Amino acid sequence: MKFARLSVFVAVFALVFQALAFSSSVAAQPVSVAVSGPYPPFAELDESGKVYGFDVDIAEAVCKELGLTCEVINLDFDDLIPAIREGRILFAVAGMGASPERVELVDFTERYYRSVSIFIERKGTFTDLTTEDIKGKRVGAQTG
Repeated sequence: MKFARLSVFVAVFALVFQALAFSSSVAAQPVSVAVSGPYPPFAELDESGKVYGFDVDIAEAVCKELGLTCEVINLDFDDLIPAIREGRILFAVAGMGASPERVELVDFTERYYRSVSIFIERKGTFTDLTTEDIKGKRVGAQTG
């Protein structure tokens, strides 16, 4: 997993946000925003299927600041950008790197959290891990 630039991404032009924030008739209508879980502690699902966590708190704070009534929904990570582009959600809050390909599709804010990537292994497997040490070994990673 690469989280070099873990960012909240908001793929709506500033004019749209301004229009929504300052229009009381529009601001009263709920809008959908998304997080992607389960990814504790950022987005988790309770027993009833309701999403909660740090990303939900951030999404709700953004909505409050903009004067919007928001419904926070949970989407698969790979569906976040398409959902924004198709207008199914207004914005998403998720750990996502601002790659050149993604920047062409949506706008990103400044990052709100920085994560460190690490290797984990069975105790005693490696002392100093190098690319040669893992050559020919099975390595797991999360996509996205």
